[in-house]
Amino acid sequence: MTKPEAKPEAKIEAKIEAKIEPRTNVLPTVVFLALDVADKGQATVLAVLQDARAELRSALDQGLDLAEKVTSNAFRFAKQVVSRVDDASAEILASTERIVVASLASARESTRTAAALAVAPAA
Repeated sequence: MTKPEAKPEAKIEAKIEAKIEPRTNVLPTVVFLALDVADKGQATVLAVLQDARAELRSALDQGLDLAEKVTSNAFRFAKQVVSRVDDASAEILASTERIVVASLASARESTRTAAALAVAPAA
């Protein structure tokens, strides 16, 4: 069983006939193509701008969150520094008070001893 071969000339003629369009539709076809290209172009540009807007919004929100956290941490750190400086100054003041009181007590004792020696009869 052999297949009957089709004429190659018939296929070529059919393809050529299918591709030939009447010249009366060229201008509307070009205009519609230009309108389709413009429509697709503007839709693409608007979609890209929407994506850029969304990404920019996301980046700004994350930047503000970061700034808020950094500021919060900076205030917490400042509070800790103030607390530590206050604790250290309180300790220093207490130590200074003890030293001053001890020095005054020692000075009084030295003065009493000096007065007692000055009044004592010489032997």
